[in-house]
Amino acid sequence: AGGQTTWKFGATYEPVDGLLLRAGRSLDIRAPSLYELLVPNLSNVNNIAFRGVTTSGVLVGSGGNRNLQPEKAHTTTAGFTLRPAVLRGFGFSADFFDIDLKGVIQSVGGQNVATFCEQGVTDFCNLMTFNSGGTLLTVSNSLLNLASLKTNGVDMTASYDGSLRPEKVSVGVNA
Repeated sequence: AGGQTTWKFGATYEPVDGLLLRAGRSLDIRAPSLYELLVPNLSNVNNIAFRGVTTSGVLVGSGGNRNLQPEKAHTTTAGFTLRPAVLRGFGFSADFFDIDLKGVIQSVGGQNVATFCEQGVTDFCNLMTFNSGGTLLTVSNSLLNLASLKTNGVDMTASYDGSLRPEKVSVGVNA
């Protein structure tokens, strides 16, 4: 993926025994896989609607793209782990995460290429070819660095590490 720089800052703090606080911020990348870069072009024949006309027999090609760039995500996390001494063997942790991913590697489908072009997204118009009469001939549906994806949430875990085997019990009878 070339010269990519990633970074991560994080901190942990234990204000009292049994409570661990943590936070982090990072720039993460995912380089395109060899499959995404090099998968051979495969073609299908589809019906594509464009500018009010549905054209039959449009050749829609899909495949890899050697020009893909790495996906980049800014990730923020914050959380805590609780292991109270009074509840020996019990643990609870919760972590908030917020991920903002840019340049997601994906294809959109032949019909969507035509629809996006029609809606004025000119980068998609470059993925279509027409004959001299203006009839749609081909649509390229290769993998592209597209939009962004944002997600956030909370991961929680509770655990108890205790013995399932009862301790030796003695029973006595007093008379």
